Amino acid sequence: LVVVSVVAALVAGVSFGGPLNKADIVSNAKWAVHFDVDKFLAGKLGKLMTDETTNEDLKKGLNVLRATLHIDPLKDVKSVTLYGDNYRQDGGVAVVKGVENVEAINALQAIITASKTHEEVNYGGKIIHKWIDEKKQKPSVLCFYAPGVTVLGGDLEKIKAAVDVLGSKKECLRDGAGLTMPNSAGFLVIGGMKDGSTNGPASAAVLRNADWLALSAGNSAENVEIEARLGANSEEN
Repeated sequence: LVVVSVVAALVAGVSFGGPLNKADIVSNAKWAVHFDVDKFLAGKLGKLMTDETTNEDLKKGLNVLRATLHIDPLKDVKSVTLYGDNYRQDGGVAVVKGVENVEAINALQAIITASKTHEEVNYGGKIIHKWIDEKKQKPSVLCFYAPGVTVLGGDLEKIKAAVDVLGSKKECLRDGAGLTMPNSAGFLVIGGMKDGSTNGPASAAVLRNADWLALSAGNSAENVEIEARLGANSEEN
């Protein structure tokens, strides 16, 4: 259900998407990933990877979503922003933005509320859904925040913080402070910084030997251009 939620959690309303919006991310984020679906699908790589005529598994998966949740992720999801303030598993937050799809919302809510462990938490006037994924036995949390914006993850407190950021009640990520993100209009931007805390250090070697990294990918004619920058934490590295 968590996997389904990532691609299908939408709220009825106007269309959203586009480049990274730092106002969607908490100020103390240690990593963030933004994926602009529209820009990806407009490029040659996106068209190749989403060609249902050459990928039967993709076609079957999409048809299941279309039939059960009345959603087409390739058309309805416009952007996904992921971030976290540590590198612990299941500690991240996803902000999904998309187009109006009332049927999908109703179908998804029916699945969530049917769970025996489902709870509703009223937080600042927003309803947060909380339940246990029966297959993985892990908590799942989702908030239909506003028309076009859905927030989900595995930690209730992280979702509450995300709601506060979106409502301008908590400080967001800003230029010149905290996490370094690429200034790119590409379809993918990634930023990460060293987390030296004992409760969740980065396991990737690149972040053990560097203070930060920033990566972006975008379409250029029929090619994909990738730019990566790294802030090594010593002259030797």
